[in-house]
Amino acid sequence: MIRTRYPPQAGAPRRKPRTWPQKRRCRPPKPRPQRYMQLYLEQEGLCFYCRQPMQLPDAGNMSPPLPDDRVTFEHLFPSMDERHTKAFMVAACHKCNQERGSSHHWRDFMIAKIATHWRPR
Repeated sequence: MIRTRYPPQAGAPRRKPRTWPQKRRCRPPKPRPQRYMQLYLEQEGLCFYCRQPMQLPDAGNMSPPLPDDRVTFEHLFPSMDERHTKAFMVAACHKCNQERGSSHHWRDFMIAKIATHWRPR
């Protein structure tokens, strides 16, 4: 169905009705190996949280379920649209990224993670 911007008036010259573009469907994000590689190299291949070695994406581990040690993008400030920049993104293994979820602040998550492994004398 074509929607016109103005209804035609009597005696007015006919013109082509103006149409609005159709909405585009959302597509799943394409993997960006250069961005994974950049964060991977900056962190020397280690997870931001657990400091364990990570795997880079390849043809075998691109679709779910992802291996626990596969590199993923982690937003340090989740669910905040204005902080969607490279400065607030790190590389984390899939396991740590899933454990953290979207509700924890990264400092609280790190304190909780350290507390599980720390045994004071």
